[in-house]
Amino acid sequence: MIPTLLAGASRARERRTTRIRYLLLLSIVFIPVAAAAPGDGLHFGSRVSVKPTLRVDFSYDSNVNRSNTSAIDSTALSLRPSFLANYTHEELACRFSYEHFVQQYLAAAASSYSYYDDLVAKFEADILPHRRLGLQVRDVLSSRSYGYRSEYDNFLYGLMERSYNDLSLTGRYSPGEALDLNLGLRWLYNMENLATNLFSSPFSATGAGSLGRARKHEIGVTTRGTWRFFPKTMLLLELSYAHGSWKNAPECSEIGVSAADCGAGDSLARPMYKSPAVDQWNLLTGVAGQVTNTIQAKAYFGYGGLYNSDDPNDLAENVGGWSGLLAQLGMTYSPLDTQHISLEFNRRFADSSIHDYFITNTVAVAYSGLFVSRLQLSVRAGGDFRVINSTEVSPAGEFATHDDRVVFGSLLAEYKLTRWLTAAMSFDPTFTVAVPNDDSAGISPDGSTSYADWLERSFSYRKYVFAVGVRGTY
Repeated sequence: MIPTLLAGASRARERRTTRIRYLLLLSIVFIPVAAAAPGDGLHFGSRVSVKPTLRVDFSYDSNVNRSNTSAIDSTALSLRPSFLANYTHEELACRFSYEHFVQQYLAAAASSYSYYDDLVAKFEADILPHRRLGLQVRDVLSSRSYGYRSEYDNFLYGLMERSYNDLSLTGRYSPGEALDLNLGLRWLYNMENLATNLFSSPFSATGAGSLGRARKHEIGVTTRGTWRFFPKTMLLLELSYAHGSWKNAPECSEIGVSAADCGAGDSLARPMYKSPAVDQWNLLTGVAGQVTNTIQAKAYFGYGGLYNSDDPNDLAENVGGWSGLLAQLGMTYSPLDTQHISLEFNRRFADSSIHDYFITNTVAVAYSGLFVSRLQLSVRAGGDFRVINSTEVSPAGEFATHDDRVVFGSLLAEYKLTRWLTAAMSFDPTFTVAVPNDDSAGISPDGSTSYADWLERSFSYRKYVFAVGVRGTY
């Protein structure tokens, strides 16, 4: 009997000791979380931090559908829940972010443009960041619904659903403190849907259905070298190449679109809005650094191009392309640690699902300043000259080949009400004028005699967006 009681008492002490150990372990993990004040995020030990954020905005959009002849204006309510997670270690640094965007236009005529399931998720890992050999992993997953707006292209007026995954692996070799050599591989998967009423004039966003689905697989390689020859000066050399192929691009005959809408002379034998294969490459070199204590500057110049082919296995069947000079120029003046004025110029090109390519030339000036440790003011204004080429939409190239001349601006004021709550106000005007270029045909697709008038009606627009909101961060 006594041995039994002693054994039971021993087991009870063991259970109590186990509970105490669990409590100590939980306290080690969660006491820092409880001690963190709102606005500082959640901290799990000394290596893991999580920062959840919720942003709520009420806005007014003067031209939801980006139209010159039948603009729809509307107020809107939007929600942006997001969170950022970090893991920090001497041998491994990881960062994960997620943002979901929901926007409901309140006007009945604009409700079809509302966003419900837009999301962007990013993962970055830096393996052995302080060693001579290291590896960087980066993955971006994005899904955009009917409110999607292409970075260069207002041709679709939001009639696109787009999902993509961009994965890259980059190996780094640092033989010394001044030199970094990188070799990276990239895989891109891009899927896009277009609406059936794409060919109405002017384009409308009220129709239902799908013009078709296009999938793009792209594989590329990038080499990059940087050399720091002064304490705050860096020399850059970068070379990249990528091959992409578009799959399941619909033909006019498959989706019931007439030959007239596809373009005069179109045999309907090839994909309507994109060549099956595209090859892109660019070379960039230059210098960036601290000119004086208050001035930073960069000057990168290069050469690049892309070529489209009807046959993915035969680049000799080139049906359109471009090559030319590239540039990234910038200068920032910081009279104070909290005040910055910058000037920038970028010239670049890009592939597109519905056009052959875009060339963009952007000039912008920006200011950002922090006042009384609470008010953050940011202003940006500039112009963008875009060349949009579309030989594949129809043989004559008349459907969407044009130039866009864009004047844009943005004003953002943020005031920190408390440690975790920020109020914000923004104003974003955009003016776009579309004009024919040297490759444009003289007759518009809808049968009018003036292609310039058709471009003015279909592609030019004015747009103002004003928003107020609050952002809360734990």
